[in-house]
Amino acid sequence: MIKLLKESGAFVVLFDESLNNVTQSKQLDVHIRTWRNGKVATRFLTSEFMEHATAVDLQESLRSALVGLDLSHIVQISFDGPNVNWKMCEDFQVTTNNNNNNNTFISIPP
Repeated sequence: MIKLLKESGAFVVLFDESLNNVTQSKQLDVHIRTWRNGKVATRFLTSEFMEHATAVDLQESLRSALVGLDLSHIVQISFDGPNVNWKMCEDFQVTTNNNNNNNTFISIPP
């Protein structure tokens, strides 16, 4: 999956966090959407488990899920809309740009 993403160039990161009833902790599911061979493809990447779901916690978990990917190729981060997600997205972009990746994500309200 990582190899395919490195070959495809730009991609969209989609995430959703919810309570995992078995572990009784927050679960962050991460999907990647790409354009490859003339088709849009969305694939599951990974899940991260968290204790809390603050903007800082979400960003740390999302960055952990995206290890090995070139973050400058992110076109958009898509999520379900709670305010903590908007804050995380803003902070993620600032942090990414501070690390010399001058890309701007597309922000589309849910």
